[in-house]
Amino acid sequence: MKKLLLIGPLPIENDVIGGTKVSFQALCDHLRDQDDIETNIVNTSRALANAGRMKRIALNGITFFATHGQVARHTRHSDAVVLNISAGAALKTGWIFNLLVQTILRKPLYIRLFGGDMFAVWEKANPLWKALFSWSMARSDKMFFQTKTLIVQFKSHPKLAHWPTSRDMSERQSPLPQTCRRILFLSQIKRSKGIEDILAASHLMRSDVSFTICGPMFDCQDLAQAPSSPNATFKDPVSSAEVGPLLEQHDLVILPTRRVAEGYPGVLIEAMQMGLPIVASDLPNIAELIVAGKNGFSVPTNRPEDLAKTLDMIAQDPVLFQELQNGAREIGEGYRQTGVMRRILDLILPIEQKRP
Repeated sequence: MKKLLLIGPLPIENDVIGGTKVSFQALCDHLRDQDDIETNIVNTSRALANAGRMKRIALNGITFFATHGQVARHTRHSDAVVLNISAGAALKTGWIFNLLVQTILRKPLYIRLFGGDMFAVWEKANPLWKALFSWSMARSDKMFFQTKTLIVQFKSHPKLAHWPTSRDMSERQSPLPQTCRRILFLSQIKRSKGIEDILAASHLMRSDVSFTICGPMFDCQDLAQAPSSPNATFKDPVSSAEVGPLLEQHDLVILPTRRVAEGYPGVLIEAMQMGLPIVASDLPNIAELIVAGKNGFSVPTNRPEDLAKTLDMIAQDPVLFQELQNGAREIGEGYRQTGVMRRILDLILPIEQKRP
């Protein structure tokens, strides 16, 4: 039996839950179910929600030292270490894990980077951070990026591999709808996620098309308290168990985000697996998920009129809508946890028991 040490952020109370934590939780759950793999987990989350500046600094410092202490203790009894980390953290602390795990403890280290902004972060960094990250990338046994665009941006370095977001949604309990009238946004409610574009687009749509905006509220309280569209409704966040039923109550998922940090948003994969077409920003990373006319469409950012035009086209064409539903389910199946993890484990296993 192989022993893996998994390092990353799990959902905890008093912290914002995003795609990174959901993906790491899914990884941990999947590997726990494998008969030939034993896992230890080091949770790097800290309760930062509503924390002031000084508290955040203190929590980050405590977590940093606690994490490395646990890693040092557990790595000795592991066959390999899988580090799950954000772009900013990888730039400044990834090399420390290389030194500890590989140089000192002489065990294989695989680094999985979340998000789609690693290249942007690296380009803006000073020469020292750039050099340390480049060394970390070259030293790692394998470094996994969430998107193919990132791999190309780093000139297809031989240590890089693709580890996409994966999900395992249950089968629908209700048949697929025949027409597209109920549009869902399911993510963090931020202006940078395109909330104002959604509200503007709703004014341009037919009156029988409704928009549900669901998720944790950040900087859009004013929009929620005085909604500018009669067709748009704001909804409180839902639990993981409630995501499937919520998707079944809607016909299509939108994500007109402007955030270049987006990788493969899990909600788009969840939507496809439930048979919902997707309409999302044409940012390079997100666009990798969309085959125009098959499972959805890409739209320019900051162009609510284009968003409305695309949604109206789908709403008025039931045949196209059915084709998009079928294509969404087909493409979504390619992001099932089992299939993705089989490919990843083929790269990680068999694991050397000891580094030369």
